[in-house]
Amino acid sequence: MNFHAAKAFVLDKLERELSDKLAYHGIHHTLDVLYTIEELCYLEKVSPMRNCC
Repeated sequence: MNFHAAKAFVLDKLERELSDKLAYHGIHHTLDVLYTIEELCYLEKVSPMRNCC
């Protein structure tokens, strides 16, 4: 899977389709979670999955 293409697709979809009535679970929260997970993976030396499926 192309991580960067998938990320761009999901973020674009959230920006266009996510309800603006959501105060907490908006795109800002999604990005916070993404950056936190990326940092955790780096610190734990988790390598990206290649050809997993």
